[in-house]
Amino acid sequence: GVMYVSVRPSAQDVDLGVTAPEEKNKNSGLLLDNDEVLTAMEPSLEGKFIPVSVGSGGKKKGSLISEEAFARSSYGLNISSVKLPANLKTIGGFAFRNQGIPLTEIPASVTSIGSGAFRNCPSLTSVTIGSGVTSIDDWAFLMCSSLVSITIGDGIKSINEDAFAGCPALTSIYYNGDINKWVEISGLNYLIASSSRKLYIN
Repeated sequence: GVMYVSVRPSAQDVDLGVTAPEEKNKNSGLLLDNDEVLTAMEPSLEGKFIPVSVGSGGKKKGSLISEEAFARSSYGLNISSVKLPANLKTIGGFAFRNQGIPLTEIPASVTSIGSGAFRNCPSLTSVTIGSGVTSIDDWAFLMCSSLVSITIGDGIKSINEDAFAGCPALTSIYYNGDINKWVEISGLNYLIASSSRKLYIN
């Protein structure tokens, strides 16, 4: 993935025993291109390179660490924007809880979104969920008070009844599949229970 960040004092690694991604100067920013690293920006415009997962011996894996990996309290991060790597497989429980992320695109490589993964992200306004995601767990987007629209890929099989609870601004739901696949998804009654929510099927 590619992301440009302003050069403040240069972007830095979170100290987890891994090497920073390849960096190339381009214009007034940095060009980041490394699928094993999550690139995030803090409100101060300070860039962060974070390994998507670290196993025993510092070995990288293609999935986010679960249990609050990038929650607001973890590593002192206050993320205001994020780009998820294209090889990501899972987003673990409470991974981005309480973060100030305005817009998120879930790559097609991701298959599941864990419990509370984006819980209480008050700046989150829209979410695009890739076609590889088959399930969205409980509280995944709980209390995302500014969430207005979601786009759901046609690979989804189940959406927990509380996945989008406490999202009063959610009015637009887009589904990238046909009506026959839509009606087979479990959990729909809760997702479209509110009369203010409009469904658009591709």
